Amino acid sequence: MKFRPKDLDHEDLTLFISLIYGLSVVNIEFLPKGEDSWCYKVVTATESFLLQLRRIAEDTALCKFVEHVRMLHDSGFKSAVVPVETLDGCPLAQYGSYCVLLYPFIGNGNSLYDKMQPSTLLEEIPLDKVVEIIAELHSTKLLIPTRDIFENPFESRIGNNLRAINSSSEGGRIRSMLQELIRENIDDILDTARYTSLLGRILAKDQDDFVLTHGDPNLANFIPGDDDRIYLVDWSSISMGAPERDLSSYIDLDWPMFWNVYKSLTGRNRCLLQRFKFYSYLWILQEIADYTSRILGTDEILEQEYALDELRPYLPIPHDQINARLDFLARYAV
Repeated sequence: MKFRPKDLDHEDLTLFISLIYGLSVVNIEFLPKGEDSWCYKVVTATESFLLQLRRIAEDTALCKFVEHVRMLHDSGFKSAVVPVETLDGCPLAQYGSYCVLLYPFIGNGNSLYDKMQPSTLLEEIPLDKVVEIIAELHSTKLLIPTRDIFENPFESRIGNNLRAINSSSEGGRIRSMLQELIRENIDDILDTARYTSLLGRILAKDQDDFVLTHGDPNLANFIPGDDDRIYLVDWSSISMGAPERDLSSYIDLDWPMFWNVYKSLTGRNRCLLQRFKFYSYLWILQEIADYTSRILGTDEILEQEYALDELRPYLPIPHDQINARLDFLARYAV
């Protein structure tokens, strides 16, 4: 999250981390990173850690994900970052209404996405290493019970949010702007949500080529370490699933190179256009669901403004942009 949670006391949090993990904390600093958790840099006299806080209500299945990432790391996939255990040997802890995860602090903390500037050339981003990591992940023999079967969990959330937005008669400037934006696009939002759910049900009939997937391997989740290794973080969506679930993050980043290297490393020669279409729309629906929820869920003006700014690129829904991407992919996909 970009804003510090109001209900956290720095001194109390520092004491909690010291007691639970047995660390002599010198400093704890809020980092405005991430979209679904709150991050802090925890510094001791000898090392640094990344502290991640998640609302417990939002992460009831987090223990399962942590276990799966540990299994993946122990199987030899060293690019996966696993949490530091507490003094009791647990990979996570509870602090009030938050779930606490502590990770080693990697490199200078900046992701490959952070390194991208308007003047950055695509050649300066090590996409070859990124595709190698994704190919290695998709080639692992590890099987986990969690499966992504093309479900659309955002249709009901969006419906609930839209009803709340339309029924509200007051709420301030930002919520009024949100109301107007939603009213201009509500039919298309609902139609797109229904279409994506239908497409998912059709695609769910073909699961023969499922692999272990990360779920969101965009450049913001790749962090270069001091050991020349690039690490993949934020495994909360780890699942067996279609390769396109991960590959869809790279359609706009030198896809011909990415696909050719991926094919040579995995031996996979097939990618399905309709799967890319599903994940393209699912991403947009997720952003609509998440950012409308944030505006409805806080009275902090800065947080509302940030969420509205992040929502605007997805409304109106960019169908033309998605169709253009699919036309481009048609020469590589079936």
